Amino acid sequence: MSLTASLTDRLPVVPALEALLLGASSRRPLGTNVFDREWDLLIVLDTCRYDALCRLASEYTFVDDVNSLYSLGSSTREWAANTFTQQYREPIAETAVVCSNAQVTRTLEAGNAMESPLAQRFTAWDTVDPDAFHAFDSVSDYAPMDPFGGRPSPNS
Repeated sequence: MSLTASLTDRLPVVPALEALLLGASSRRPLGTNVFDREWDLLIVLDTCRYDALCRLASEYTFVDDVNSLYSLGSSTREWAANTFTQQYREPIAETAVVCSNAQVTRTLEAGNAMESPLAQRFTAWDTVDPDAFHAFDSVSDYAPMDPFGGRPSPNS
């Protein structure tokens, strides 16, 4: 057994790294908050790849402009925690959200308790809860679930 293998078997490397990265992100998020941009209707396609959307845009008449910007998180939880913050409470109060990703709802409901106990020691999220929105519809609360993926079925 190598020295590296024996150290990583005994040390919580991944949880410690997660705690440090989330701690940094909760204090100084990198990227653009959607509330810093002008929009009347915003559709966020979670896990939608920019390069794929660019290739397919010409096939759909309603897609007339494809832009990209850096996200506030590399996961849905991190993005939601960095996007829906107390700093944007006023525009959030005027925003209606329809969300089928249960991670967004869980993140907002958990506030600062969304990650492991180790990560919680380093993070300082300042999220609003779902009641802060003009309307917050968590589709995952009532939609039939996809039996294979644990998320709302696209057929519902």
